[in-house]
Amino acid sequence: MEWKSHILLVEDNDACAELVREYLEGQSSHYFVVDRCVTLAAGMERASHGSLDAALLDLGLPDSLGLETFSTFHERFPDVPVIIFSGNEDQALVRTALEEGAQECLVKGRINNEMLIHSLCHAIERQRSTLCRETLRKEEALRRESLWLERMLQWSAEVFPPVESGSRPGVWPPALLERWAEAYLEALDAGWVIAQTAQRNRRVDILVSLASDLGSRGGGPCDLLELHVTVMERWLASGMGSADVLERSRMLVLELMGHLVSFYRGTGCNC
Repeated sequence: MEWKSHILLVEDNDACAELVREYLEGQSSHYFVVDRCVTLAAGMERASHGSLDAALLDLGLPDSLGLETFSTFHERFPDVPVIIFSGNEDQALVRTALEEGAQECLVKGRINNEMLIHSLCHAIERQRSTLCRETLRKEEALRRESLWLERMLQWSAEVFPPVESGSRPGVWPPALLERWAEAYLEALDAGWVIAQTAQRNRRVDILVSLASDLGSRGGGPCDLLELHVTVMERWLASGMGSADVLERSRMLVLELMGHLVSFYRGTGCNC
C-alpha cells in the first residue's frame, strides 16, 4: 500500500535540502511530496494553504534564529507536527523544543534516509492519534451537553409554560439565526468578572435585546437551546471549547432564559 504525505521543508541550505529530497522522494512504501521554503515567512505562507502532514524546520533561517523559529511556527499551526531539523546540538534547546510541542529533534549529518522516514511517519501518526482523541473529546462534550439541554428543556416546559406561546415559524431564516448566534457569542465574550460593572451591563444589554428579538418572533426555550447548541458547536470546532467555556455558557443560557420569560410575562427585563 502506498502512502502519500505532504512535507514542508523549511531549510536555507541547498545541499541539505537536496539530501532531504533524495531521502524522501521516490520511496516505494511511502510517497512523500516535499515543498521547500528557505525562510520562516515563506514556510508559514505555504502552511497557511493547508494540505500538510508534517514540517521539517531548521532553526537557523535568514529571517529567524533559535527556538523562536519553532515557537512562531507552532503557535500559528499547532495541528502540523514539526520535526526540528538543525545543526544545533544544544541539549537544553532540544528539551525545551520537545516540551513546547516539537515531535522530534534531528541533527543534520547524523541521520540517514531510514531514520528520517521513520521519524516523519511516527510524527504524522502521533498527530493523527492526538487529533482523533481530541475529536472524541469534543463529541463526548457535545453528548453531555445534549443531555443537559434535554433536562433544561423539560424543566423550562414545567416551570415556564407561557414562554412557548406565540406564533413561531417552523424554520428560522439563516440570516436571522446567524445574527442571534453572533449576539450570543458576543455576550459570552463580554466580561465575566462581576466587579466590572460596565462589562456586566454590556452582557445584560445584549441578552435583553436578544430575548426581546426572539420573543417578539414567537421563539421559546427550544429555540434558545438550539441557539446554544449552535454556538457551542462552533466553539468546540475552533478548539476553544474548554470545560470553563461550557460552564459559563450554561450560566448564560439560564440568564437568557430569564430575560425571555420576563419578556413573555410583560414585566420587562430590569436586571
